[in-house]
Amino acid sequence: MVTLEVRKLTKDFGGLRALNAIDFDVYEGEIAGLVGPNGSGKSTLFNVIIGLIPPTEGQVTYKGELVTGLRPDQIAQRGIVAMFQGNSLFPNLTAKENVMASMHMRSKSDVLSSFFSNKGHRRKKDKLEHKAMELLDFVGLKECSHVPAKNLPHGEQRELQIAMILATEPGLLLLDEPTAGMNPEETLRIMNLIQTIRQMVSAIIVVEHNMRVIMGICQRVTVIDFGVKIAEGTPSEVSSNKEVISVYLGKQRHA
Repeated sequence: MVTLEVRKLTKDFGGLRALNAIDFDVYEGEIAGLVGPNGSGKSTLFNVIIGLIPPTEGQVTYKGELVTGLRPDQIAQRGIVAMFQGNSLFPNLTAKENVMASMHMRSKSDVLSSFFSNKGHRRKKDKLEHKAMELLDFVGLKECSHVPAKNLPHGEQRELQIAMILATEPGLLLLDEPTAGMNPEETLRIMNLIQTIRQMVSAIIVVEHNMRVIMGICQRVTVIDFGVKIAEGTPSEVSSNKEVISVYLGKQRHA
């Protein structure tokens, strides 16, 4: 079953065509990889899907609903949630407080209720704290729940970001360079975590430069170059594709 459908997606920036009639599907339950050299259009495609950039032509459909033209917050409310490469933590809040802050984004409580210490609010807060601890335990940070986010190592900060994203109850999860700047041990932990998360969401899209990560966790890989899709298939199919090899080796690049 198709979760996300991208059809003839085109994006022009003045005289530059960043995306050229991209067709791209993501199926339920899969981890889909999106790769390409720097400047290939990966980030533009990523940003069009989540509504940060409007397409020039084409459309994006999520679970049968057209989301092209919706605001980023409207797309997020429908379940398409992204984790960007940059640090989006609240540095002075503890790990638990960061997760709880993300959970409040899904909360139906009135903002004013946070100023009153009634029993209903206390029960709700206790429930949020319990859920936050469950998520921290899931990503391996339970023992760090009271540590300020700024004091966590880089790899653990990324794990905290994942816990925060999961707190919003995503459907389709987009991960932008999830292992950037990590050592091999941290990278392996994130790879294992992403594979576990697949059971909790409809599907995952991973944009990543580290081909070992892509080949290790993705069921299907799409390769774009200069805004054009040049290959798609299983990791083994893509890794043996002559055009993909030439692109990554820097040979026979078209202007």
